[in-house]
This record gives sequence, C-alpha cells and structure tokens, in this order.
Amino acid sequence: MSSYKPVTTEYSVADAIANGYSELQSLRDEMQETADNMSGANMEHMPKYETASTTADTLGNFCDDEPEVPEEAGNGRIQVTEMVNKRKGRGPSRQVRLDNAVAMLEAAKAHLETLQEAAEEGEGEKETGDDDYQELIDKLDEDIGEASGCEFPGMYG
Repeated sequence: MSSYKPVTTEYSVADAIANGYSELQSLRDEMQETADNMSGANMEHMPKYETASTTADTLGNFCDDEPEVPEEAGNGRIQVTEMVNKRKGRGPSRQVRLDNAVAMLEAAKAHLETLQEAAEEGEGEKETGDDDYQELIDKLDEDIGEASGCEFPGMYG
C-alpha cells in the first residue's frame, strides 16, 4: 500500500515550468551537499557518494538554464497530478519530488505541443514564430529525459 495519494492542482504553464525547475534545483543542491559532505569525510569510494555526485552533476547540467516561456503560452492553465504523502507532516521522498517536478514539466510540454499543433493548423492566434514553441518543447523534452534518469542514494548506498 502506497503512503502517497494523487492530488491534482491547476497551474499556469509558466508557473508549472518555474516550479518544476525550482524543485530540480533544490534536489541538485541537496545531492551536491551530500556529495560534498561525504567528500569531506573521505568517503568518495562509497556507492552512495557516486550516486549523489552523479545525480548532482546530471541535474546541474540543465536546471540553472530554465527556459523562457512566451507570455501567450505561459498564461495557459494546465492540470498537474502530483503525489503527496498521506501522513500529515511528512514530506515526499526525493524520488517523489523528482517525479512531481517531471510531471509539471510534462504537463507544460503537452500543453505547448497542443498550442504548436493549433498554430501549425492556423487555428490559434500566435504572435511569436512557430519555432518559439518548438524550441521550448525540445528543451523541456531533453530536460525531462535527463531528470527522469536520475537516482537518489538510499541510507546505505
């Protein structure tokens, strides 16, 4: 039985992207701090150090490069289903936080793909060029792929 329950929240596209990248940055910082603390204690040989260091590096490759969202796309509303701990006062695990951040980015990407398709068919009004959405979609897709491959160390490794 899972200790998490799904909760659906409405966000603007811009807020979902900002919140997703903010959470990824927070996870990166935590993993970097874990790796730094282990390095300072001469524990670089442990699998836990390798996992924390690799995850910090992977997230560090892109999370400071949050894409700019065109205003007309950023105001769109999307539904994001996030997992929250059923037990009050308990926060989600790092993996669940990562999954929630990825869910935000995936929902934003899906909305942008819908806008892109509408613009290509001439149904949507769009002041920016078609490439603006495509570049953002490609960036989100790449970052979602990178983030989804991250692992977090357990207590012993």
